[in-house]
Amino acid sequence: MIKSMTGFAAATRDTEIGVISADIRGVNNRGLDLKIRVPDGIDGLESLVRTKVSQHVTRGSVTVNIRLQSRQAQSASVQVNAAMLHDVLSAMAEIETQAMERNISLAPSNATDILGIKGVLDAAEPQVLDQADVKQMIETLLDDALDQFITSRRDEGRHLHGVLSDAINEIESLVQQAVAVLPDRQARIDGVFRESLARLTDANVDIDRERVAQEIGMILIKQDVKEELDRLATHIIAARELLSDTAPIGRRFDFLTQEFNREANTLCSKAQHIDLSRIGILLKTTIDQIREQVQNVE
Repeated sequence: MIKSMTGFAAATRDTEIGVISADIRGVNNRGLDLKIRVPDGIDGLESLVRTKVSQHVTRGSVTVNIRLQSRQAQSASVQVNAAMLHDVLSAMAEIETQAMERNISLAPSNATDILGIKGVLDAAEPQVLDQADVKQMIETLLDDALDQFITSRRDEGRHLHGVLSDAINEIESLVQQAVAVLPDRQARIDGVFRESLARLTDANVDIDRERVAQEIGMILIKQDVKEELDRLATHIIAARELLSDTAPIGRRFDFLTQEFNREANTLCSKAQHIDLSRIGILLKTTIDQIREQVQNVE
């Protein structure tokens, strides 16, 4: 089953060290382009993420965001240094007493002023997280997110498979219609040649019938579209084989779409028949729809 390059997954886990979250987003791209954002301070984490994603994804622009909201950081607190506060308040009282003795008026102090004095508040040092434990928890969460991401790409791939299968069936139907109009097309071309030759004969124009026959033969060869229709039929078989392939097929299908388009262009240029021209235009429209869808196939 084919896979799409479009996908999304998100996973969150509340652990003893805090809340870990991971989200993965994928869109189409010619190759594999990984954009990874991970928490700072965890050695080898980005390399781990890159390796794991690369094992499951061969094409696409994939963005991986991993966040850690540490519970220890949330619980980090500040405490009043009682001894320091006592010394500060005593010093302030001494200053106010001496100022009053000298009739000096001081502005009143507030708690904010006091707390701003260095040493009054002590910030508790956060506990250092064990890197190995954190890395293991993140890896477990990443595995869950990757499973979701791969599933979403496969689900979208099933939809693409249906769209492409329908389009290939439509091309097959149009090729069959083109084959069906060939006898009428050939009859009309033959009629035009006979009428032209009759006019030359009636006008008593001296013609070399052998040379005319050779020229007509060359024109008929150039107007023959059987080879284009045969190649289109062969491409249809190749397309169905690709749709049943379990390996990534995006690049190969894109190339095959170009081959489809080449034959359809040639068919239109050689048509010289209103029904065949209409079929050729419908072929090109359907092939263009396939090309747009294939851009999103891994």
